[in-house]
Amino acid sequence: MKQTKHRLRGVEQLEPRQMLTVSVLAALPDLSVLVNALPQSIAVDTRYDNPDVTGTVVRFTTNQSGSNNLIYTELFDQAGPSRTRTTPLTAANFLAYANAGRYTNTIIHRSIANFMIQGGGFTQPTAASNVAGGYPATIAQFAAVLNEPGNSNIRGTIAMAKLGNDPNSATNQWFFNTADNSGNLDSQNGGFTAFGRVLGTGMGVVDALAAIPKYNAGGGGVFSDLPLRVPTTSAWQPSAYVVFPSIDAVKELNYTATTTNAALVSPSFDSTGKLVLTYGAGVGTATVTVRASSVWSESDFVEDTFNVAVAGVPTAPAITSVVAGNAQLAVSWATPVSTGGSPITEYVVKYSSNNGATWTTFVRPASTATSVIVTSLTNGTPYVFKVVAKNAVGISLPSATPLPVTPATVPSSPTAVVAVRANASLAVSWAAPASTGGSAISDYLVKYSSSTGTVKTWTTFVRPASTATSCTVTGLTNGTPYVFKVIARNAVGTSLPSANSAPATPTATVPGVPTSVVAVSGNAQLIVMWTAPASTGGSPITEYVVKFSNNNGVTWTTFVRPASTATSCTVTGLTNGLPYVFKVIARNAAGISPPSANSLAAIPFLGYIYLV
Repeated sequence: MKQTKHRLRGVEQLEPRQMLTVSVLAALPDLSVLVNALPQSIAVDTRYDNPDVTGTVVRFTTNQSGSNNLIYTELFDQAGPSRTRTTPLTAANFLAYANAGRYTNTIIHRSIANFMIQGGGFTQPTAASNVAGGYPATIAQFAAVLNEPGNSNIRGTIAMAKLGNDPNSATNQWFFNTADNSGNLDSQNGGFTAFGRVLGTGMGVVDALAAIPKYNAGGGGVFSDLPLRVPTTSAWQPSAYVVFPSIDAVKELNYTATTTNAALVSPSFDSTGKLVLTYGAGVGTATVTVRASSVWSESDFVEDTFNVAVAGVPTAPAITSVVAGNAQLAVSWATPVSTGGSPITEYVVKYSSNNGATWTTFVRPASTATSVIVTSLTNGTPYVFKVVAKNAVGISLPSATPLPVTPATVPSSPTAVVAVRANASLAVSWAAPASTGGSAISDYLVKYSSSTGTVKTWTTFVRPASTATSCTVTGLTNGTPYVFKVIARNAVGTSLPSANSAPATPTATVPGVPTSVVAVSGNAQLIVMWTAPASTGGSPITEYVVKFSNNNGVTWTTFVRPASTATSCTVTGLTNGLPYVFKVIARNAAGISPPSANSLAAIPFLGYIYLV
């Protein structure tokens, strides 16, 4: 290659076509995973692309200081913009040197202002220039590659150097066109093969390299335009060379990823460039944003956002109340603290009548309501409950089991109410209800009425609560008929009243027994005295019947006298010297009392009193 200044059209500032825009080819879909899922790898290379870059991207790393030390190029090994033809042989040849590491630590050995900078031929020396080994060494070459002219050598392209008058002599050396050299190089020596272009702002780095001062280092003219980073008039050190520590083929896009919830899902990229999603122990939804940016320009990017829903089973519900009813229980519960990241679809209610030894599922349509009435239970049987929540992932642990609750209702009615008359009272009895309603009877309410019509007025007999099935209702009026009804009570409430009893009328009874009968002797007579009965039986005493016996009670004789309520009398017509015992009977309208206890024996005697 030779520079022919008169054929150049001055310093051209034309840059290669740079319409670089990253785009999404296939957006990442939303994901749904289970909690504690294993890390997930997703290939992203085929999902994003810069349609303006179709060829292999090569990164040139320079030893320039600062961050502006990279040059990215696109090889023309594929059809695309900014090229007339593809150069597959030349691109493959260049990549062979790069992949073999032969371009590692190579130098820019020739720099001509407003023309080009050339490299790829020599490695950085390891010693100063004034000692042995202090000059750059040539790199090992592969076979020459066939010329592939046709692309213009405009500013910003990279082309292969070759021997004069030998179009197919290119091997390892290449150069960056720092000006529009198409008028010269496109036709010279069969045309120089422009096989790639500088991307992004890389020409700024190329221009910086081209501006480095040059020295004529001899070497038969090879190093007559050698750029050195450290100006000197004496020997220079290896660090003074403009060096490419590496020249590598790279992917055209860089990828980064962020998440709105790193504890839920953490994105990263593995060594192969795949997106790796690592899941935590929580549940919920995180938004992951993948940014694909051009390796040569972070400002040229596209972002792809997708949601990751991490779901697990719900946490356990909590039973808040169990309320007893008639053969049923109303169960309520609080929703789980966490749905597991998936909506609750159903609550399953289970019950046990043996304190959890076995469980029965209450059958009902699927429901997300937080209460239910569990029916068809047995009154009087205690039940415990547990509730589980279900979502698309599965079922929760069961709720804690509360204390047993017993369904119950009011008792059935007492039956067979009977009233037996007594003095100013009636003895009422009844049969217990056929069913306690599942709750023990705590009391019987006894009501009575003396109303004679169909509509009755009822009075409750006041007494301490009692579960006995009989009682004596006092304070009644003798001669007045009464009917009775009985109501049973348990913890739930009161039963319907029993059927009314048949009418019963309290009536006076016979008197109690007279007591303390004493006989005092007289002549052929005895004076008998006694104490009135403690009870008249509700009817006034109308008479006392006095009986005597002279054979110690084997036979008795009634002392005939007019009816009298006096508590003493003189029994006459007795035989002096014979012992007599007496008993007294009280009489009222209801009848006669039982006889008193026998008196002590007494003997009638003239002038004396005998007590036996």
